[in-house]
Formats: sequence, structure tokens, C-alpha cells
Amino acid sequence: MSEHVSLVVAPTNIGFLTGPILLGNFFGYGLFGVLCAQVFLYTFRYPNDSWKIKIFVRAMLFIEILMTAFATTAAWDFLAAGWGNLAVLLTSDWPLAGLAFLSGLAASSAHVFFCWRIWILRPAYRWLVGVIAVISVLQWVMAALSGVRGLQPGTSAFNVAPFILIWLGGSGLCNILITIAMMFIFLQAGIQATMSGVSTRAKLLVLTLETGMLTSLAALIELLLFAIFPNNAMHFLLFFVLSKLYSNTVMAVLNARVYAEVPDESHGPRDHTGTTIWDSHPPNEIQVTERRDEEAAPLWNELPKAKPNLSIDPVPPIPRRNTPPPVPLKLGPTGIPIPRYPPRIASATWL
Repeated sequence: MSEHVSLVVAPTNIGFLTGPILLGNFFGYGLFGVLCAQVFLYTFRYPNDSWKIKIFVRAMLFIEILMTAFATTAAWDFLAAGWGNLAVLLTSDWPLAGLAFLSGLAASSAHVFFCWRIWILRPAYRWLVGVIAVISVLQWVMAALSGVRGLQPGTSAFNVAPFILIWLGGSGLCNILITIAMMFIFLQAGIQATMSGVSTRAKLLVLTLETGMLTSLAALIELLLFAIFPNNAMHFLLFFVLSKLYSNTVMAVLNARVYAEVPDESHGPRDHTGTTIWDSHPPNEIQVTERRDEEAAPLWNELPKAKPNLSIDPVPPIPRRNTPPPVPLKLGPTGIPIPRYPPRIASATWL
């Protein structure tokens, strides 16, 4: 009895349907390893941080663990369990719905963190903080709705597109607003281009500005890939990576305090277990001072230095021995000088 095998011709863009899922998981695994290293460094460097920040860090790590598990499951369903079945590549499974919900949650958590920083550094920007918070919650809701909508049978990419566009557009808009707010704080602080001698707060503002630009660019690229190529999975290259970029951005700002710390003589040397920049009370103003001469010395040179003694003690003269005057040599009968001391004759008792 012969079996009839039907051959299905793969579409020409099969690589653009499966390749981004594979590469996106690889990039996500790498960023997840970086995140674990950053959480490890934070745990041992800042044991005296507020319990709220510690819970926030552990919650972000837990979200990324769930997202890594869901992303691995989605890759298994598409590339292993559903291998050879083209219908699997055109449908959405429950791991993708969970990833959409968690991705929006991770982005919203990072937005709330930076809104809190803007509120502390510039309380006058509280209206902007409220706008960013509302847009962040909206993009999280759209992310969850896109995942739920994708699970319904007969749903195509065009039916989910409005939710995804609002989701990615709102996330990118939040990143841009945070970057603009940090840029204004950066300019109002009067920070010059060089980073030598500036305060801890100024260095953290520069780091936040740079990382905010990175997440804004990543969200914008994912939005463009989804809008330009709706019939393939190119946007998955950044879909599995974007949430980990948010988490690594937050951890980079938290861990940067150990590199940005500058000793302050008014309060004495401090360790790296906590700095005043993370206090809940907003500062009156951001002061940028330049440290010169003795103020620029590191912590291990804080002790006063003793003045070097440049006086040179005279070297005492070397005492001479009282040696007798030389005795003139006597000449023998043959004209050969007679030695001063007669040569010793070895005893021959051993013979």
C-alpha cells in the first residue's frame, strides 16, 4: 500500500518569516545575560538602597525571566513543533500574547522609573510626568489588547495592526518625551561638554539622556519595520529585544552611581552603598562645580601630606687608620729586594 505524500512549496519569503524569530531570540538571550550581570552588581554594590527600589529591580528581573521563557516557547512552536506547517507561521499562539502583555508592562515600568527621576530632579515638570504616565499606560493597554486580539481565530495581521501601531507609537513617544525632559534638565544645569569635575547628578543625567535616545531609536525602528513589512516577521528582531533594552537601561542608570560618585568634603567620604541623589526629597537646584588642586584628589589621598624635608645632612668624614710610614726595601747582594716579611714555610709533619 503506497502512501500519497503531498508536497507543499514554501513561499519565497520563508527566511523573513522564520529568521527574525531565531535571531531575535539569540539577541534576547544575550541581553538577558547582561541584565543578570547588572542585577548581580547592583545587589552587592548597593545593599542600603531603599526597599522600594530593590523590589522594583527584582520585579523587572522576574518579568524578563517570564519573557525569556515565553520567547523560547514561541520559537519552539514556530521552528520545531510546527516545522513544515506553513499555517503555524501565519497564526498567533498564546506565547506571543503573553509576550505582548509583558513587553508593554516592562516598557511602562521603565517609563515610571524615569518619570520618578524627572519628578525628583525638576518638580516643575510634574505636568510632563503626568502626560508620560498616561501615554505609557495607554501603550500597555494596547499591547495587551493586541495579544488578546491575535488569539481570536481568523485574525490577520491587518486586524491587529491598529493596536500594535498605537502600542509601539506610544512607547516611542514616551521615550522621546523622557529624552527631551532630560535634555532640558541637562541644559538648565549648565553642564559643559567635558565631564571632568562635574557632579554625580550631572553624570547620571548624561547617562539617562544617552540611554533614552537608545530606547527611542529601537522603538522607532520596530514601528517602521512593522509598518513597512506587514507580511513578514522582520519586526520580531526588536520585539524580543526591546523590553530587555528597557530593563538594562534602568539597571545601567542604577549601577552608574559607583562610577559617577564624586567625594564631597562637606559631608566627608562616602561609600557606594547609597548616595543622596536617590533620596525622595527634590533638590533645590543642580549645582555643577569644578574641583581643582587639592580638591581633585581621590579618596585615598584625603589625608594631609607631610612636607618633604629637602635639607641635606653633611656626610661625616671617613676616619683614617693610623698606619705606620712605609719602610724602604733593602737590596740583597744580587740587587734583588729583600721582602719585608720572611716567607712562611709550611710544616711537613704530615710526611
